[in-house]
Amino acid sequence: MKQISRVLFLAFWVFILFAGSHRWSLQGNKLPALFGFLSPFEGIYANAESRWKDQKIYLEGAEDEVKIIFDERHVPHIYAQSLSDALLAQGYLHAKDRLFQTDLSRRATQGRLAELIGDRLLSRDSTAIRLGLTETIQQTADLWKSQGQSFELLEDYCKGYNHFVHQLKSRQYPLEYKLISAAPSAWSVKDVIAVLKSMQLVLAFRAEEIPLTNSMNLLGDSLFQVYHQQWNPKTIPIIPDQNIWKSWNSEASRSTEHKALGHLDPLWDEYSAQGVGSNNWVVAGKKSKTGAPLLANDPHLRLTLPSVWYELHIHTPDFNAYGVSLPGIPGIIIGFNDDIAWGMTNVGQDVTDWYEITWADEEKNSYILDSQKMDVEWKEYDIPKKDGSTETWRFPHSTWGPIYDDRPGAKTSLALKWIGNHVATGVDEMSVFLKLMSVDNQKDKDLLLQNFITPAQNFVYADKKGNIGLNVSGKLPIKRPAQGRLIQDGSRSSSDWSGYVPTSHRAQASNPEQGFLASANQRSTSEAYPYHYGGGFDDYRGRTINRYLQADDLFDVTDMKSFQLSNYSIWADEAKTKFLALLDESQLESSLQKSADMLANWDAKFDREDQAPILFELWYEQFFELCFDEYTGKHLQKPEDWMFVSLLDSPSDLIFDVKETENVESANDLALLSFRIANAKYDELLEEKKDYGEYKAFGIPHLMGIGSLGRLNLYASGHWSALNSLREASSVAPSWRMIVDMRDGQAAEGIFPGGPSGNPGSPFYDNTVDDWVEGNYYELQTASDPDQIENVSHSITLIPR
Repeated sequence: MKQISRVLFLAFWVFILFAGSHRWSLQGNKLPALFGFLSPFEGIYANAESRWKDQKIYLEGAEDEVKIIFDERHVPHIYAQSLSDALLAQGYLHAKDRLFQTDLSRRATQGRLAELIGDRLLSRDSTAIRLGLTETIQQTADLWKSQGQSFELLEDYCKGYNHFVHQLKSRQYPLEYKLISAAPSAWSVKDVIAVLKSMQLVLAFRAEEIPLTNSMNLLGDSLFQVYHQQWNPKTIPIIPDQNIWKSWNSEASRSTEHKALGHLDPLWDEYSAQGVGSNNWVVAGKKSKTGAPLLANDPHLRLTLPSVWYELHIHTPDFNAYGVSLPGIPGIIIGFNDDIAWGMTNVGQDVTDWYEITWADEEKNSYILDSQKMDVEWKEYDIPKKDGSTETWRFPHSTWGPIYDDRPGAKTSLALKWIGNHVATGVDEMSVFLKLMSVDNQKDKDLLLQNFITPAQNFVYADKKGNIGLNVSGKLPIKRPAQGRLIQDGSRSSSDWSGYVPTSHRAQASNPEQGFLASANQRSTSEAYPYHYGGGFDDYRGRTINRYLQADDLFDVTDMKSFQLSNYSIWADEAKTKFLALLDESQLESSLQKSADMLANWDAKFDREDQAPILFELWYEQFFELCFDEYTGKHLQKPEDWMFVSLLDSPSDLIFDVKETENVESANDLALLSFRIANAKYDELLEEKKDYGEYKAFGIPHLMGIGSLGRLNLYASGHWSALNSLREASSVAPSWRMIVDMRDGQAAEGIFPGGPSGNPGSPFYDNTVDDWVEGNYYELQTASDPDQIENVSHSITLIPR
């Protein structure tokens, strides 16, 4: 018996040793060996951070000594003698703090995720490659190198990044690499471009033509034009009307929308600009308590941990700049220096069009264009895999762009034209982010922004001389009215864009009489602007900030904070007022009357402690679905929220008739029915969720979706239609709140939800999340003298070698 016990004991430990040293597979991915992963010397415990000390690092490529001071929040303050050395230091810091994040960002657009993570991402890689991103990245890199300009500065950034990578030991690899048994690799200018492309995909890629075309075919042209109007008459455009526009000729004639296709399945789920938004505004000195301009910006992006942004301060003899950068890209994207401040929001104009091509042969090797046969260009790509092998994918391309032939036997297919695949010549795109840090006047800013291509952005501006301005910057196609809203006819070259809006005709404003400028993703201009455009635009936040800024008041930083944190929604205010007016109170039992009274007294603010927002959202959802029951089937686009609310002014409209019933319903009938349904759901929810904050449970996920490495179930206020814009389903929210007072001595405050470190084992991984949820801000230190930085944690000195 003892021998049996000994054998079992020995077998147990043999199994433990084997299991602990063997790499097991899970869902196609190799997991790390348990012993190595738990090793205190090489594994997860080696990623713990608790102490920091001053360091001296010898770095090739540096011209002079660079001092990096870390304050109490571990924000780095770079003191360099040249821009070249400053970017070298920035590259080093991005690698040091965000190594895995930058690696994922570049691979996502290069089609190399499967190489890092596993075969299950081959399809995702093929999507990026099929779009043509790998070729565009290479062509852009070649062009930038031939043009010189900023290329050498990008190489300096890469040198700093790569110095950190090359000296890294396996035990120092970020936790995510250990989880997938992978290693980091070097950075190049192509990788910088790849990260830029990832932002272009997020902000400038749209595919609404497909569901809109389906809706058109379902409703017919006349009803479609009624329920899918493009212009919201309540919109307050970003740029005020200007007399000079009358002299401009857009040279775009009228077009007819192409709508011959049958029902289409969506071809693109990976990328979309839908739901991504931002706010920025600038107030002139005459409306400021300090007499100097105030600038505020809070871009709304999908939040992750580590954070989208990397906060830093860069000082050289030529400039002193502070703001946020995108890990993987040199320079400061949103920020300020001693003379100016700048911020951005997404323009939202449609620069992605889909074309129906007609096949000329059954083999689908040629298609028709202007009555001529055009040969398909077949492109083969080898997608790298984690085991070192490659998998070959073959895709067809047309004169429009990549072809998506996902309907077997169909005589037509769709081709994609996207501005992100256009390689811009004659401009220095990177100069915008590299030179804005040293710009000190409005004229130079305007000249610099001529180099900005995509994604088109609303650049807001303020300077110490008292100037304010807003530029709609980017390469924007000239389109005929409604062109690109639905699928276009790809058999005619006349369906193409008519060129691009001249740089001198891009909408912009400077020092307006009203004393402020504001953008919140609403339309750039009124219909008086001679260049037609479509896209995705917000209908409520722009109206809210204009209402605040139009007040006959003087503002300060505290007011700017209150606006950024405002949970008030014009959408909810207008909708609930109309909803309640449709209710027949004689048909309401006491419990429903109590609910109606609660909504009547609700201030239309999505505060986390309140319950009324829960009931309102439930009511709106039910009412909306009952109203648009005609939209049966998949992959349809229903009318916009503003259109639904405006239809309530015509309660007898046939849209309110429920098709499944014999009776002809009105808006009044649907208001009561949806209110009853919503109240029943509301009563059930209150048994688990006591208020709006718990109901929404906003979360910030880890960038790989590892639950324990994210911050979930945050108790937050806000709503997509409020200036404090939160979308819980996609984790989109204000990613960087910044306010700058351009008074003498300057004052700036800001915060983003996360921390400087990408290491979950660091206390500076998510150290700002709680303050961000509570609406707190931090003072931003911009001392020109490193000895004047307060509450210093430690320093790194980069020494030339």
